[in-house]
Amino acid sequence: MHYEINVAVKRNSSYFHLFATAERSITTEGELKFVYGLIKAAFPEPLYKVDVTRWQTTGKGIDMEGLMKEK
Repeated sequence: MHYEINVAVKRNSSYFHLFATAERSITTEGELKFVYGLIKAAFPEPLYKVDVTRWQTTGKGIDMEGLMKEK
């Protein structure tokens, strides 16, 4: 699981994406609160919009020896 913070800038009546944090950047709520506070201070409303998304991922080990033997 990780958190992604997206920052957009207001132009006319729409917001345009500026940047987002990397997948590996924020993996705990503590990190999220710290980084979010920094970003909100640096990119204040109403000129900027800051959104947060929590992503969940799953993985499964692969038997590569068995896979390599398949035709």
